[in-house]
Amino acid sequence: MLFRRLVLATAIALSGCSAITNVPPSQRRAIIVSFDGSRASVIHRMIAEGAMPNLARVVANGASAAYSRTNFPSKTPCGHAALWTGTFGNVNGITGKAVPKLPAASHTLLDTWNGFDSRALLAEPIWATAARQGKRVLVLQSTQETPFKTYEPGGTFGGPYTGSLGMIDGFAGIRGNEGVYDDPSAWHTASGWAKSPQSDRPLEEAALRVGVTTLWALAYGDPQNPTVGYDTVRLATSKDATDFDTLTPAAAGSGQGWSRALPMMTKRGHAMAFFRLFALDPALHGWLLYHTPPTEAQSNKPELATVFDGDNPFIPAGAIDAWAAGDLGKTMYQGGDGTAEARYLDTVAFMIARMQDRARIAFARKDWDMLVSYVPIPDECEHHWFGTVDRDSPSYDPKLAPRVWKLIAQECHLADDYIGTLYDGGGANTDLAIASDHGFAGLKYYFYPNTILREAGLLKLDARGQVDLAHTLVFYPPGDGNYLVVNRKTRLGGIVPESQVASVLARAQKALAAVKAENGKPLLTEFLRPSVGNFDLGIGGPTGGDLYLDYQPGYYPEPDLNRASAFKLLPPGTGSHIFDPRREDMHTIQFYVGPGVKRGVTIGAVRNSDLAPTICQLLGIARPPQATGRVLHEALTQ
Repeated sequence: MLFRRLVLATAIALSGCSAITNVPPSQRRAIIVSFDGSRASVIHRMIAEGAMPNLARVVANGASAAYSRTNFPSKTPCGHAALWTGTFGNVNGITGKAVPKLPAASHTLLDTWNGFDSRALLAEPIWATAARQGKRVLVLQSTQETPFKTYEPGGTFGGPYTGSLGMIDGFAGIRGNEGVYDDPSAWHTASGWAKSPQSDRPLEEAALRVGVTTLWALAYGDPQNPTVGYDTVRLATSKDATDFDTLTPAAAGSGQGWSRALPMMTKRGHAMAFFRLFALDPALHGWLLYHTPPTEAQSNKPELATVFDGDNPFIPAGAIDAWAAGDLGKTMYQGGDGTAEARYLDTVAFMIARMQDRARIAFARKDWDMLVSYVPIPDECEHHWFGTVDRDSPSYDPKLAPRVWKLIAQECHLADDYIGTLYDGGGANTDLAIASDHGFAGLKYYFYPNTILREAGLLKLDARGQVDLAHTLVFYPPGDGNYLVVNRKTRLGGIVPESQVASVLARAQKALAAVKAENGKPLLTEFLRPSVGNFDLGIGGPTGGDLYLDYQPGYYPEPDLNRASAFKLLPPGTGSHIFDPRREDMHTIQFYVGPGVKRGVTIGAVRNSDLAPTICQLLGIARPPQATGRVLHEALTQ
């Protein structure tokens, strides 16, 4: 056994030996890829268990951080903004899923930007920095990309470098929701089809409403198919269409059963989606057809949208919402046999395959020096599963945990497939950085701070149930930033003078400190103020909060205003992230490999804000102008 382990370790270590180590920075390229929600301890476990062999190659041939610490709060837009700008939310302005608008004197605390909106950024991201210095940049997907005008001449980070910066934002092009069709009563005797396929069964049709388009499904029995009964479905935009696709049901994980991209119209315009036939009863007593969300790629260069998304439309996520709704079958939490989870993972595999296609197009074009990519896994499944495996959470389920760990390993293996494509396709002169935004924790309850603040007389609601700024001193805002904000007079509509801010916060802290968790102990474990030496956590700043909170494991703050109770029990398996980034469960990852990176080294703890300065060092360019992170010299060859 020891000999086999040594052979395997040697094979892994040698698998990346083709990298050239004497490429000068000016001749290097860089790939940055972020995998949403990658808790460091989980990823290292996946590597050790063999679920991520490509990442194991990166570890053997490159530099690995023990973990990366993000900023407070540990949220997706915040953690990514730190990666891209090299600084935390108190400087870059991304302090939650929603960000208060500036200037404060012109906007109330209820006036916000979406935290993924480029207009919310106060610090320049690395793609603008690199393009400004003559590097050709291709952003296949990222946060804080749109509106693209932010990066055009006259925009906040714009300039004459626009020709060097190509950006594609699939999320901005989402035109509707995913869909599932499974009603057997939808089938009726077919009529009016211009060209009917040969069938050993009477033709049946179903009208499928997608957006504002009616697509047609035609079920028949293909004489060439050994299945007795209905075995094939034709999908078409009309009954006389010559452009159609034919699907047969295929088991989850087979890589089959998917359509090509089909066009449709939505309320927001043209879009495309893929369809997947998971099941078709030979007697048409049941069926299951799924489609991805209709999307149309958005780009600052329309030709890029055509090249990368023309026949390969963006898929924003796997079918996790359909899984959670039970639309893919009974979930494991409903006593299901695993079919629903297998079908969900099938959609993730298809999404990753489409991302690999995009990457290969980029590699073939070779017209970039920096490539940026974002991947929504494993975050999406962990929001529904991680509570089951998190031993520190009161939602931990020792009986179901082994089963869930296997599912998480399958999802991580799919992420690893994409790592392999990037690692092998980038070329010997390319440095690859693999990072993430935040970790993950299991949950059992939602906690509603505004219920407590209401009861303490600090928050008042108007007749519509909204915040009454004329009578509110402090509240937990809707931005999901894990902080309270005082309704200062310096803000439009504010009523609290600076002289009373400290006393208002003291009253709020006292009220929250009295709240008890399920175990009878104080729920709140931490109160942090930006003015008390916490700059390194990224708290405060022009768009930040006044009092940051942390909790016992298993609880998550929600901004609802009208809850009668301060707590709500969550479905089994629930997980999330928002907490103090110093907590182990919020720690995330950074890995580097390539000609500018040392081989097989571990570099200890780093921060998300260190990534952008380090990438700039590898490319021989200046760091983003507002960056406060450091260059990870201990990971680099020079």
